[in-house]
Amino acid sequence: MHAALMKIHPFVDGNGRTGRLLLNLWLMRHRYPPALLDPADRPRYDAALQAADGGDAQPIVDVVAQGIGRTLGIYEEVLRIAPNPEAPRGPRL
Repeated sequence: MHAALMKIHPFVDGNGRTGRLLLNLWLMRHRYPPALLDPADRPRYDAALQAADGGDAQPIVDVVAQGIGRTLGIYEEVLRIAPNPEAPRGPRL
């Protein structure tokens, strides 16, 4: 959904911010935590969107999943929950 919206570039300005906001709204409506995408990862995010434009959605799925992992890490830290070492975790961005 996010990659499709970014491909059509519907606005004069603010496409990325609006798209990420809609992405997080969609995630939360489907009972996922929001994906926090680090601005330092912008080149990887842009490359993932380009890959999605070419039909390969896996890179953007990975970027979003790692953004969700970042959010969960913050939740754990704030709530002082000890991470479960046996839980599967993707690489952190």
